[in-house]
Amino acid sequence: MGAETREKLASLGYITSAVNPPLSGKAVDPKDKIGIIEKLRSVKELAEKGRWPEAGIMAREILRVEPQIGQARIASANSYRAAGNFPQAIEELRAGLLYHGDDDQLLALLGETLSVLGRYREALAAFEGCLAINPRNPANYNNLGLAYLNLGEVAKAEKAYQHALEQDDHYALTHANLGLLYMIELHDYRRAEESLLTAVALNPRLFLAHDTLGGYYTRTGEFNKAAQHWLRCLEIEPTNYNTCFNLFMLFAKKLHDRPKALAFYERIRRDFYAKLPEAERSNIEAIRKNLD
Repeated sequence: MGAETREKLASLGYITSAVNPPLSGKAVDPKDKIGIIEKLRSVKELAEKGRWPEAGIMAREILRVEPQIGQARIASANSYRAAGNFPQAIEELRAGLLYHGDDDQLLALLGETLSVLGRYREALAAFEGCLAINPRNPANYNNLGLAYLNLGEVAKAEKAYQHALEQDDHYALTHANLGLLYMIELHDYRRAEESLLTAVALNPRLFLAHDTLGGYYTRTGEFNKAAQHWLRCLEIEPTNYNTCFNLFMLFAKKLHDRPKALAFYERIRRDFYAKLPEAERSNIEAIRKNLD
């Protein structure tokens, strides 16, 4: 990482400006290292199953013995994120960066977490740090593009996405993000569709690409195509409320397919009603009434 980027992150309190990391305390007994390796394996397995509370507890057990282990730090931070405790996740990542200021995985997760909290300038600094560490990773340019877009700097976002594709033209997520940018920010619908279809061709299970295509085809009046892509979204994420609502609206108001609209109405009532605000439920009921 360059001196300028290091100083910027240090000024925000995320890393130390010192080159040498802090000492981790007393040396770990070689016998204990075997147990730590086994625990790291267990943390990975728990994380893959989405069992974040257990993964977080075990990761923090590891960190009490060896606080410099970056993967345990990331697992602990992700467990806080899964619980919605983003400030604590940031503190966990900050602690990890004291040992590994040049770890672009820690910095990338920090940037993503700051973005969730709307702290876009700080997120931008984190993603710039990632890029300084690994300028050939397309994900780092992609994240930088998202940060610029969140700050309303559309031209810089587009340029960052293009740099990502220069590193890897098969990076589907960036094609999807470019498609979204072309559609929402630049109103260039030809390039939007082209980028989004490229993303789907590269990764048929990329939710963002299908979801954006659903919105794109709704805008262009191609409602059957919109339905096709939103139905694909539900195959990928069966419990996504927004997709169910979009399909309910599409079948009720655009395609005038009463049986399918009612099917999604029932699905929304069954799976999501308890968590919806009263105004949202009232809106759904009004649309349902018009189907009679």
